[in-house]
Amino acid sequence: MITLSSLKNDDISVDEYGNIATLTDKEAMVNIIYNVDKTNKGECALNTDLGTDFFGTVFSATPSLARFKAQNIAQTEKLEGVLGVSDFTFDYNSDTTVLNYTKTVNTVYGEVKVNG
Repeated sequence: MITLSSLKNDDISVDEYGNIATLTDKEAMVNIIYNVDKTNKGECALNTDLGTDFFGTVFSATPSLARFKAQNIAQTEKLEGVLGVSDFTFDYNSDTTVLNYTKTVNTVYGEVKVNG
């Protein structure tokens, strides 16, 4: 597996030779999972089912963190190379509407941890 690197600041970057930086295998999986996690459902015009409904789960008048967790795990488990999510923990501050989470994902390249 290979993908463009966007781990440093969410922008693509160049490597030490001036080429567009890429990631492979385990690092690529982390990058892909992280980017899918940040995608709002309906944001991708060619795949409107991709992503999580943040405004219908977390950032709504009555947040449903259980729905957020279920949607996030389902999106991750649909990805090629993902075998399953073995752990998912989150912390939500309703005063600031800040959500932080960590999940452990089992992939064909080994176990990876993703924070969001």
